[in-house]
Amino acid sequence: TGRLLLPPRTRKAAWDAARARRMTASRIAACMGLDNYSSPLTVWHEMRGTRPDTKPARVHEAARWGQRMEPVIAEAFAEESPHGIRPNPGMLVHEAADWMGANLDFLVVEACGCGSHQPGMPAEPGEVAPCCDPKTCEACCEHCPTCPSLARGRRRRSKLRRHRAAAPQATALLECKQRSAYQDHEWGDDEDSIPDSVAIQVHWGLAVSGLNAGYVAVLLGGNQLKWYRIQ
Repeated sequence: TGRLLLPPRTRKAAWDAARARRMTASRIAACMGLDNYSSPLTVWHEMRGTRPDTKPARVHEAARWGQRMEPVIAEAFAEESPHGIRPNPGMLVHEAADWMGANLDFLVVEACGCGSHQPGMPAEPGEVAPCCDPKTCEACCEHCPTCPSLARGRRRRSKLRRHRAAAPQATALLECKQRSAYQDHEWGDDEDSIPDSVAIQVHWGLAVSGLNAGYVAVLLGGNQLKWYRIQ
């Protein structure tokens, strides 16, 4: 359901102008009263362009470091999970509701569950086929064309010559967060025990993009990574 409005590397003025006219994933939590640093009135002033910058300097600094750490957290997520990642696609809007916008941190290519390979890695024509193509799978599980049991002798080589690998498609989104160790108690063991402000941001991104699921990867205290899947 998502339509690309602006590519990732867009001039800030154009980006701010497009964002000012839309409800985005980062604003929805404030409108629901779930953001400790914003409110519905603040969002209203932001969209009108009448809001003075009253945020403390430490809040701006924390936001900057959060943006700097997003690629690091995403890379750690890809290493510790069976899934692959893709870059931020840009600003998306809902195809039927132009006022709904979302800027996803990353896209996710979900693994099929066999645990033998990572589907998000790029594949060139003639190389080992990417994950989740039942038409080319012959062993291991129903959705794994790169099954390790095929890596023996002529059978593997002939199979690779027949198959023209195609880039795997993203089916989920990824939100990357950095939080203090003092906020560790807010992040439990499953997707039902994460902060509501983060969960609703993911659900908004899913509503705009139409993707199947959303992942949240959070770095706690600079040395503990947790990740969750939200359907």
